Amino acid sequence: MAVPTLQRCLGQVHNRKRHSAQHPQRKKSIGVLVQDCHMFPTASRVGAIQVQDPDSRREYLIEVWIHTGVLVISQSTNKRWLLELDEILDLAIAAGIDRGAI
Repeated sequence: MAVPTLQRCLGQVHNRKRHSAQHPQRKKSIGVLVQDCHMFPTASRVGAIQVQDPDSRREYLIEVWIHTGVLVISQSTNKRWLLELDEILDLAIAAGIDRGAI
């Protein structure tokens, strides 16, 4: 079996960097705006915290739901944004939470 040349290896790296999956239009959006506020039973809410964005001074309510994920509610628009549990795991894995694991 032939050993790949350095030029071929560098070409493969170049191709991976320019792969269509890396294109900005292919990036999966994170979270989703939810319209129906009655889709979550109140019994599954674990906790909530009120936070303020230091730049815009807008206030948000962040709620943690045990079977759903994290819900962010804008106090100025009353819009709700949901980040599901599997998306939270995907973010943690992409950030390298498992790097160095055996």
